[in-house]
Amino acid sequence: LLILLSIYFDKSTKESYNLKLIFRLLSCNCGLSICIILYYIIRQISSADSNIICAVYLPFPMYFFLTSYGWTIMLALRFKYTHNSSDKAYQPTIPFIYIWITSFILILPIIITNSSIFPGVSSVQSNTFGCTFNHQILLGEIIDLITIQTPLVITIIINIYSYVIGLIAIRDSPHSVVARQMRRVGGYLFVLLLVWLPNVIFNIFSIAANSNTEYLSLFQIGIALSSLQGFLNVCVYIVSNKKMRRWISQAF
Repeated sequence: LLILLSIYFDKSTKESYNLKLIFRLLSCNCGLSICIILYYIIRQISSADSNIICAVYLPFPMYFFLTSYGWTIMLALRFKYTHNSSDKAYQPTIPFIYIWITSFILILPIIITNSSIFPGVSSVQSNTFGCTFNHQILLGEIIDLITIQTPLVITIIINIYSYVIGLIAIRDSPHSVVARQMRRVGGYLFVLLLVWLPNVIFNIFSIAANSNTEYLSLFQIGIALSSLQGFLNVCVYIVSNKKMRRWISQAF
């Protein structure tokens, strides 16, 4: 975060739309990490029932999950339109504020079903390592699929499609350009799949088994990786950008 802040606020570097997106993605992951840390602190010092804690807590990390999906999609669309458009300065026209608002709307079902409006009914539950959606009841499965899993699958599909279209558009470019862009695309897609596939697999298995306790190892891996996407994307961005590598070598 300190490295990216230095680049972001360095007046000598040209303003970069990609850098804005990666900065926002990293900010979401920092927010997610803070939520995870606060959860374990609250769980240790609070005498409240852990399921109640999860009911109040879970919408916050879910919000950061959803906003990170949005920034990931915007990053992929930026690559696609940059290489597959006559206007090389083209930027996706979705205003940033729409991502914040859409993410909030998507977590409303979690907030509503965990509120006092539905006493005795909760779409989330606590387990040994944290909070998950309650896959032992139909409501928990539906809320999970609608608010988290479906947007995640859509994110992965849009990313793969956008990057493939962008690479096809530059197939006649010099070999060095194609190789550099393929490294960047490969890095972003590898990070995306590495970070989110454990969560997808855990939820599929737990829904199929109607239990959250049989695949806790996947749950732990998912928690660990989900906070790393922004950091790993920063690494990909720096490695695949000659100016950023030069800036880092001069600064440090």
